[in-house]
Order: sequence, then C-alpha cells, then structure tokens
Amino acid sequence: MINIDVEIKNFGKIKHAKCQVKPFTVIAGKNASGKSFITRALYTIFSSLNKDHLSIEVDSSISQINLLFSIINSLVDKPSLKVTDYIDEMRLASDRLIKNIDQVFHQGTFASQVTYKDSVNADIQHLKKACYRLRDVIASIKKYNKLFVQLESIQLQIKKLENLVKVPHESLSKALGQQLDQAFIGNFQVNTINKLKNKDALETEAISFDFGENIGYLKLELGHLQFNLKATGVDAFQKIDNVVYLESPIYWKIKDVLKGWVQARNDPYLRRRVKHQQKELKKVPDYILDTFELLDTEIVRGEPSDELMQLKQEIDNNIGGHIQVSESGDLQFINQNKSGDRYAVDLHQTATGAISLGIISLLLDKNIVVPNSVLIFDEPEVNLHPAWQQVMIQVLYKLSVAGVRIIMASHSFDMIEGIEKMMDLHEKNGSDVNEHFSILQLENGISINENKPIFKKLDSVKADLGMPLFNLFADQ
Repeated sequence: MINIDVEIKNFGKIKHAKCQVKPFTVIAGKNASGKSFITRALYTIFSSLNKDHLSIEVDSSISQINLLFSIINSLVDKPSLKVTDYIDEMRLASDRLIKNIDQVFHQGTFASQVTYKDSVNADIQHLKKACYRLRDVIASIKKYNKLFVQLESIQLQIKKLENLVKVPHESLSKALGQQLDQAFIGNFQVNTINKLKNKDALETEAISFDFGENIGYLKLELGHLQFNLKATGVDAFQKIDNVVYLESPIYWKIKDVLKGWVQARNDPYLRRRVKHQQKELKKVPDYILDTFELLDTEIVRGEPSDELMQLKQEIDNNIGGHIQVSESGDLQFINQNKSGDRYAVDLHQTATGAISLGIISLLLDKNIVVPNSVLIFDEPEVNLHPAWQQVMIQVLYKLSVAGVRIIMASHSFDMIEGIEKMMDLHEKNGSDVNEHFSILQLENGISINENKPIFKKLDSVKADLGMPLFNLFADQ
C-alpha cells in the first residue's frame, strides 16, 4: 500500500487534524481528544472504498438477466426453427458478455474497469441487438406473447447494465455514496451524518476528508455527501485485502449473543424473529458486526507466510493457548498447561487481556489479517497489564513489518514507551523510521506538533500522557 495523506475537518470532536497513514500509524492524546472519531472514520472510509461497488451492481444486473433467461424455454410451445436460432444467438451473446465481465470486473480494479469498459459495452450491444431481432420476429404472433413480455423485462435489465458500464464513474459514485452514508450512520450510531458535524464548526464549514491529490476528497456539505475520487485512488483502496477494526475485547465475550443479530441484519424473516432484541442491540456499531462476519467467512489463500505463522505461535505461547471457532460458531479458548494438556474454556471465563491478543492470533489463523490488509485498533491497551501491553506493541510492530498496515489509537503511557522501543529497534536494524512510523498527536480535536521530528513528537506525547502521574506525585 502507498502512504496516504489524511486531513480531517469539522468531524465529530475533530476540528482540524492531519497526518499520513504509514505502515505503523499512532493516534495519541488524552481522553476525549478525538482519537476514536478518527479511527472509526478511517475504518468507515477505507472499508467502504475497499468494496468493489461497480462489480456488485453489474453482477446484480447479470443475475437478473440470467434468471429471466432461465425460464424462456418454458414460455413457448414448439417454437419455430427461426425463433430457436434467435434464442440460441441471445444465449451465446449472453455467455460472451458474462465471460468478458468476469475478466474485466472480477479480476481487475476500478481503473481497469474504466479502461476496458468499451469491450464489455460491445458485448452488451451484441446481446441487445439479438434481443431486438427476436422481439421483431415474435411481435405479432399470439403464441409468443409470454415470451415477448419476458424479452421486454430482459431488455430493461440490459439497459440498466448498459448504463452501469457506459458511465462507471457515475455508477460508482451512486453506489459508494449510499454505502458511505449507511456506514457512517451504522458505525457512529446516529440518525444522520449531519449529527457528526463538529459543534464548533460554522454553518458554512463542511465536514471534509482530504486524502491528497493522488486519491481525492469527501465532503458533507448542505446535508449531502460529495466526493471527488481519482480512479487510481479508488484502486489503492480496492487493492487492500481486508480492513479490520478491533476495540474492546468485551464484544468477543458476547459474540454468541450477537450472532443472531448479525444474521438478522440482512434477512427480513430473521429480523422479525429477533425484533424483541432490537432495542438492546441497536447500539452495537457496524464495525463490530463486520468483524464477526469476516470471522465467519472461509477465506481461501495460498500458503500463509512463515513470518505471520511464527508470530501467531509467539502470541499463543504468551497467552498459554489460543482462541478457536467451535463447530457451532462460538469462540472458545483452548488452554494448554505446562504438561501439554489442552482443554476448552468458555470465553466468559477467559482473561480479557488474553482475548485481545488471542483474537489477533485467530485473525491470522483465519487468513483475515494478511500482508496488504489494514488493522485498525482502538486502544489496544484496554484490559492489558503493562507487561502484556509491551507484548501487544511487539505484535503490532511485527505485523507492520510483515506488510499489515497498522492504525492504532492510544492514551497509554506504557504503550507509547513500547512504540518508542520499536522505533529504536527499527532504526538499529537500518530501516527508515520516518517511512515506517507516523505519529498524530491530538489536543482538543486539533493535531499538534505536526512538523516536529518523529522522536520529538513521541516525547511530546509522553509528556502529555505522563502529566497526570507527575501532578499526582507533585501534589504529595
């Protein structure tokens, strides 16, 4: 992944903050400084742009066309040879179109979809003409009335597909706009994105996310989400393997309770069955449910890297076991004692700190956290003893070296000290600290010390986070 410039204005607690997302990005500051607003916003945007919205819309149209084609033969009794030939011509044109769509849309990014859209459109025109020819032949013949009506439905779907492919930027903008709107609402648990505007912002000031000239920007102005994204910028996000958000390990202890809600989100029948739970569960943000769904997905990849598998083993050794998904879909902690005996422990009876590290191990095991993925972790220090906080920092650093993009928010002095040690180690190994690490320090919703050298930034963060402890002893 390329390094990504980020400038945020008038969003939630953030008045104005900017930094560059690098392999290991740290967002630091006191409580209520806006750290979580940034991590959730980045997850919302990264995960929304990561989806191939154009392919999803194209596939939807193709599925409808195939469904309509599937019953053509049942709509006519003993068709003439000429009609049979035209139906066969339509099927061949449809097969060519589907094959081309697979090559252009399923195996490429947005830039290649734009580049090769004309070849797909040419196949659409062939199918369109084949439909017109058949329609002209059967138009005045009564026994083909049902077939004629079906052809009209097919032509409507072909027209929809044609519009999607002809103006891909408009098609993407519409789908992405809907996705971003829903994602902001779902991840921040608000009724409308307008609720996320900074309370001190002027009426004329917009919420904005600027990702630099190579990617583009998003703005919420006059209640409408507007964006100007370069094709190459969309590509940068679509090439990410997975975007994962982690925060309080408590959610993992109640995963089995939330499982029905995860399934019910997109199923009207199940949603009615769990209607009594909706009031209790409506405050569960989407990024939690998204991660649950990822965990329940079977992801097939090549051989995992030795580097990441070794890291997984290190995590398991530190916590004395590992987390696994049972056959019923529940999470269990598999404890291993000094004699090598293993036994399953319910997650409710497992130390919460062990869950934080164990979930990373599980995500590695399930091929979810892989090189070229993004792991966003809000306050990874929660429920961790200072010694395990250092283990967590080492794990996150090793992930970043292995190609996983890390974005973490913290207000832990111990975690920041651990990051400083990793920066020292990185430098001793002959690597460029400034290329690998990025520090964003927040104060009252504004990024500070932006132009300081990176170690000076870290010193400033430590001084800020250590002040309460200093004051405590000073008062004595």
